[in-house]
Amino acid sequence: MPKRMKIISGVILFILVTHTSTVLANFTWQYYGSIYPGGATTMAVDPTRLEILVGASNGLRIRYNTNYNSWGDQSYLQTGSVYSIKFDPNNANIVYLGTELGVFKNDNAVNNGIYFESGSGKGVLSLAIDSANSQIVYAGTSVGGGVFKSMDGGESWTAINSGLPSTITVRSLDIAPTNPKTLYAGTASDGVFKSIDGGNSWSAINSGLASNYVSCLAIDPSNSQTIYVEAGNLFKTTDGGKSWKIINNGLDHTGAYTIVIDPSNSEHVYIGTSVGVYMSIDGGSYWSKVVTSGQIRALVFDPINSKIIYGLSDQGIHFGGTLYKGLFFLDAPTISSSLDATVTTATVSAAYSFTPSSTDASSFVITGSVPPGMTFDTRTGTLSGTPTTAGSYNIAITVINASGSASLPVFTINVAPKPASVPIMEGWWLLPGMLAGVGIFARRRKE
Repeated sequence: MPKRMKIISGVILFILVTHTSTVLANFTWQYYGSIYPGGATTMAVDPTRLEILVGASNGLRIRYNTNYNSWGDQSYLQTGSVYSIKFDPNNANIVYLGTELGVFKNDNAVNNGIYFESGSGKGVLSLAIDSANSQIVYAGTSVGGGVFKSMDGGESWTAINSGLPSTITVRSLDIAPTNPKTLYAGTASDGVFKSIDGGNSWSAINSGLASNYVSCLAIDPSNSQTIYVEAGNLFKTTDGGKSWKIINNGLDHTGAYTIVIDPSNSEHVYIGTSVGVYMSIDGGSYWSKVVTSGQIRALVFDPINSKIIYGLSDQGIHFGGTLYKGLFFLDAPTISSSLDATVTTATVSAAYSFTPSSTDASSFVITGSVPPGMTFDTRTGTLSGTPTTAGSYNIAITVINASGSASLPVFTINVAPKPASVPIMEGWWLLPGMLAGVGIFARRRKE
């Protein structure tokens, strides 16, 4: 028996080493900017303007344009501590903040029925928005507040705590992506609760968990029965919470701040901890430490390219935090074009757009001459705009990631001059003759 156990341990060690070497060889982690003092807490990525909103202990601190690498407002909104940031999934112009004072929507407080006094020690720790009807918003609160629900985009709130303990603190809250009536709540002292009726009633699903303190949870975007939680250790369920199993192979630390799942490949899971970032490429069976330092409070996938992940570390209230950008690619990128030939045409003053097809893209580079009036997006490889100058422009587009690069053949955009227009009144002298002809034709028909 000991000999067999030794062989099994050797197999596990081999798998772990192989897993780790594969992940580390294909993962990069880049410094992306510092955050002013305030204690970094959370962040979210605007899916349309491609900006990062960072929550801190003294408000919504920063917006960062991920496309052009330029910092935005350094003191955007003073709300007290910000614990959660959520964009409306159907309208990115609307953003909700869960704060120590309650809920803010864009620049306005929407706290009817959910307001907390400054310094009360309470607040809204988590938010969840129904993607099928984004007027429905849920808020998880602290110190006995429980869960609140709004049916009108935050204008009014109702407590929905049937089945929840009266002293509950809801640290994390999420909606099953395949069934908006199913919700999961992770609490600070009462474990995990589940609702299958939109929050009208709740039941505990803690069988097998090591602790009732749940710091974070995440639902598999492709399978709502699969949930990951940090509860004294890292756990996973594949049956909607009926049972849980520990998934800590390769972890040398417990106590995750955040868990995120790749929306394009749910086998890829990341956790942020007080000692860096761990990644699994097999649904949590094995973990590799891809970032070896930093208290990683938040991890968020790029909304355009899920191969890119942003991380937020916290250095405390006096030193603020640091923003990072991670990239994971197992394969070299590919690129192709729908163009039938190496020459394409455009016209002055007419809108033009071209986007290559690609896989595993980190970024794109263009070389050659870009027609005046057009711009190139390094994130998507899209060349678009309204040309202003006629001529022939030779262009090459290359896609890059940590594993390699690939390029399209050089192609030419021939920009034609704007077609000359003939004003209608330039032919006014033809009008009398045309009318006379019509009159003659009508008289002959009558005869």
